[in-house]
Amino acid sequence: MILSKYAFRCLMLIPILFGTNLPNAESLWDFNTSAVNSDKWKCKFCLEQNDWFGALDLGLAFISADDLHFQNQFGVDDSTGALVINGEVKKWSEKGHYLSVYGKDLSRETTLVGLTKGQWKNYQLTLSFQELEITDRNALSPFRSQGNHRLNLPLGWIAAGTSQKLSTTDLHSVVLGSQRKRVALDFKKRFNQGAWRTEINYQQEEKNASRLFNGNILTYVSQLPQTIDETHTQVSASLSYHRENWQLALSYYGSVFDNKISSIQWENPFTTLGSNGANMGQSATAPDNRFQKITLSGSYHRPRIQLRSTISAGQQTQDQNFLPYAVNPNLTTTDLPSSNANAKVDTFNSHFRLLYRLQSNWRFIANYRYDDRKNRTNQINFLPVSSDSLPAIAHLKNTPYDSTNEKLDVESVWRIDRNIKMSVGYDRREKKRSFQERKKTEENKLWAKLSMRYWREGQLKLMIADSNRNGSDYQSLNDNFSQNILLRKFTLADRDRLESSLSYHHTPPGPWNANLKLRSARDDYGNTTLGLTDSLDKSIDLAINYRINDKIAVNLYTQRRWIESELLGSNSFSLPDWKGTNNDEIHTAGIGLILDSLIEDKLSASLDYIYSFSRGETSSSPLQTVSIDSFSDVTVLQHRIESKLNYRLSENTDLHFLINYQRYQDSDWHIDDIEVSGIDNVLDAGLMSFNYNGFYFSSSVEYRF
Repeated sequence: MILSKYAFRCLMLIPILFGTNLPNAESLWDFNTSAVNSDKWKCKFCLEQNDWFGALDLGLAFISADDLHFQNQFGVDDSTGALVINGEVKKWSEKGHYLSVYGKDLSRETTLVGLTKGQWKNYQLTLSFQELEITDRNALSPFRSQGNHRLNLPLGWIAAGTSQKLSTTDLHSVVLGSQRKRVALDFKKRFNQGAWRTEINYQQEEKNASRLFNGNILTYVSQLPQTIDETHTQVSASLSYHRENWQLALSYYGSVFDNKISSIQWENPFTTLGSNGANMGQSATAPDNRFQKITLSGSYHRPRIQLRSTISAGQQTQDQNFLPYAVNPNLTTTDLPSSNANAKVDTFNSHFRLLYRLQSNWRFIANYRYDDRKNRTNQINFLPVSSDSLPAIAHLKNTPYDSTNEKLDVESVWRIDRNIKMSVGYDRREKKRSFQERKKTEENKLWAKLSMRYWREGQLKLMIADSNRNGSDYQSLNDNFSQNILLRKFTLADRDRLESSLSYHHTPPGPWNANLKLRSARDDYGNTTLGLTDSLDKSIDLAINYRINDKIAVNLYTQRRWIESELLGSNSFSLPDWKGTNNDEIHTAGIGLILDSLIEDKLSASLDYIYSFSRGETSSSPLQTVSIDSFSDVTVLQHRIESKLNYRLSENTDLHFLINYQRYQDSDWHIDDIEVSGIDNVLDAGLMSFNYNGFYFSSSVEYRF
């Protein structure tokens, strides 16, 4: 009878839509409905209560390419067959209790299983497990892992002064990648007819991985296969109270990061320098740390005004024990000034939002954000050792960075009539920093937007914005490292930016529509002598959709983006003597065909082709007589064809087919044509760019019950 009641309510709306007078809302349900025969009001899609229902998807898949980059997209780890196993079963009861058990990609490297139990408008409990394995690429290395944190060279290794003289015949392949296992628990509960609500979330993720780490001993570098073994635990809880016009919520968030490998050690493959030369190197990894935060949020709304506010306070702590200055037995070092950093950072974040409707066609919006980060860690004087080889002669201090960010956004929106809307705004950013070249920066931005809909077929939107960033005096820091006093970091330097965009959305009464968008942003660093001086970012987007008939539709799109920048540098640690130029171009295009309800409404299919190409050009030219290195272009090319087909065998059974073909090729001068011993003072990992043709096919049967 629940369905009958809602169907009856929908029928009662028909006279309203056609202007027929009805009793008021209080007496609407006083009608005598006893004479209504509802025996035939049955939903053929509804299930009987206490019945199990769901779907099971089983099949086979085949992948041709043995390239790791291609296999990652489909969650397989070899170029053979794979199973398709997906499914979900559910159950509802007459009192609103429900149970759901689901699984996705159960035979893949991206497995997800979960269980949800709850009652409608009362509570919900969800427990899930997810595994994600990504294999990045293969590397070459002579190092063998011993106890996760120590890397040893093969027995009989003969050190040399250059990589070309090293014996690199005893290399083995190392698979770089990561495996994540995540367990999550989520509980939600409502009290007092929904006025009080609580939510508790628990999530723990274990990450095991192998990645490259650049370990250096003085001027010599070895690319090392570092083992990762980390656990990240997150807990959150909230309690909220909801009323008709306002709500209030108090929440807690906690994070614990545990790194089971606190350091990495490696044998030096190169010849040691001098009597203090190191045969072994050591470096710390990411330290264990904790973070806690309490947040109070609320909102209030009336017909003409809306208020929202969020205030949170948090603290980060880290007390991982320091490693010794060196593991070189030939060195005599001083005692560490402290056993650990006893690091502590306090955070405070707030956000306030106001929306006020002055008139029916005029509204005012204001947003204010305040973020403060206070680093309470004490500064400590260290007398370090450089690369386990050279003791320092001067003390160095750790740098406890502080920062304060304020953001104010003000917007006024005026709807002139039903076809024209105009808005103007002012944005202000103020940032304060410690231990950086610029203590304070201020950015002011004015912008305007215009939306016109004078044509029934389309809508035109215009935007223009002008912003300026300046601040306190720029002072180079010379505490630990000397720096050219003329150099300006582009994130801190004075900057003028002019942005504009134009978009047109064409929607005629016919079977097609189109979207066109142009965008441009130019940055001018007029007060920069050394560093980034100018940049231009522009793009064009075009999309067209055409429906041939009720069963066939075609869509096309293309996007081009250009990013250009110029910078000035100095090879003589003085005035500019060379100029660099970066030109990046990204082009993406695609066409799609959608077929629906073919062959007696049993067949639906789609075919998509995507093309993408990007090129990064880096060039330099001397302003004086100075030698400048040249770089090859960095390119990425991809062709992708994908077809999906679904065929309904019966009311409860479908066939699914997926075909995916990719041609992928990239080039990166950072790694291309560089052998393991290709650079004098580097023992390289022998990485290469990707270049493959990949084919993936899957077929499965989905049965619904």
